[in-house]
Amino acid sequence: MQEINELFDELMGNHLTYRYTEARWKELGGKGQPFPSPTREVTASNGEKMIEELIQPVFKPIIIRQSEYQQLTSLAQTWQKFLEAQFAFYKLAKESKLPPHLNQLVRRMCTELEWYYASVDPGYPCISPFIRLDAVRTENGFKVIDINSTRPAGVGDQVVLSRAFSQRFGHEATSFPIGLTFCETVKNQANEWMAKYKINGNPSCCILIREQDGDWGNFFVLAQELNQYGIPCELIYPGTLDSAGNSFPILVRSRIKEGDPLFESIREGYPEKKCIMSPLYRRFLGNKLWMYIIREKQAKDFFSDYLKGDYAIIEKCFPQMGLVKGRTISLPDETLSLLDLDRKEWTIKQPASSSGRQMIIGYAMGKAKWDEYLRSHDLSGYIVQRFHRSQELLPVINAAGEIAEEKLFTKYGIYIFDGKLAGIEVMARRYPVVHGARDTYFSFCLVSTLF
Repeated sequence: MQEINELFDELMGNHLTYRYTEARWKELGGKGQPFPSPTREVTASNGEKMIEELIQPVFKPIIIRQSEYQQLTSLAQTWQKFLEAQFAFYKLAKESKLPPHLNQLVRRMCTELEWYYASVDPGYPCISPFIRLDAVRTENGFKVIDINSTRPAGVGDQVVLSRAFSQRFGHEATSFPIGLTFCETVKNQANEWMAKYKINGNPSCCILIREQDGDWGNFFVLAQELNQYGIPCELIYPGTLDSAGNSFPILVRSRIKEGDPLFESIREGYPEKKCIMSPLYRRFLGNKLWMYIIREKQAKDFFSDYLKGDYAIIEKCFPQMGLVKGRTISLPDETLSLLDLDRKEWTIKQPASSSGRQMIIGYAMGKAKWDEYLRSHDLSGYIVQRFHRSQELLPVINAAGEIAEEKLFTKYGIYIFDGKLAGIEVMARRYPVVHGARDTYFSFCLVSTLF
């Protein structure tokens, strides 16, 4: 138990935590891990008391094989070309140069601001520098089930975990320098922006975040990494961004996105006076409909022509996908009745959803409940995605406070920074919907040195 306590103290001291307001903490009323995570009270600058809870780790890194590493390296190198293809496809839709049904699909993915302003040049050439692909590990490689393209969520957590565990496995595997790759990516985009707008000097950076945001610790760690790398960085809280003036022209995005009251304060002066990463108005590039569109009969020709030999790398990484139209499902080569789906083989998702919301996993439901849900809900516009069950035997701390192996559902987060494979996170949970919940364990990947 002493070893566990020492590790928990180290991780908590390095901000591997999630933050809650006192009101939210009372609402939760426990319901975390079987062995309660350590907590501490913190005080915001306005005097508000909050609770920080340790994010519990898996008690070893996950080692991926060389063949898996090669797949993900190829995917990372190809993803920038895929982003270019997505962007070119969006521009064609905006000019109504695609078949009408494809114009409509692209328009459906975009908010009003995205539709009109996605083409605004952010001041650097990378379409979206921070990508995280959520994926499941299968016998035939990784299958990408979600795309995140707006902020470096979880990167700081990976920095903390890898430093705590990597040294114990250095002779068996090598780790990803995710913190360094993040800093280099920020510097490269900032330098491009400063050159474009003829701004001299060294870049200085801020991260706009609320002290009440749950993943405050993640961004605190990223600010530390940037400072140690040589890029001055501060966490800026609401109300102080304007007063900071031009002291911090480089802004790394946290969870503040379109629809948030603070989004307007980010938009002001963009892009001439602010270099923002990732660019504004491009969240639609992470919409799940792209996984369907790339195989759609009339869109496939465009993507295969644009990507050439790389098309197979992107197409292969996505699971089988379909689009719900009324009571039917449109697949690339056939049309099925919605009620004919084998519930254990499919997931139904809202295309722009995240964090397990608006998602129905038939594997986790009884047949009667599944059938009733399909009959009673209008799912037009939703996508269906082939469900790949990914479970692994992993050491976690049990209710008795002992390290024991459990078979858990897993999901991998593949970080791609400006075309580089930057790192791989692992989430593990007892329930098939794996996301950053309180009962989710976190880990990271190393690459086996053995072929």
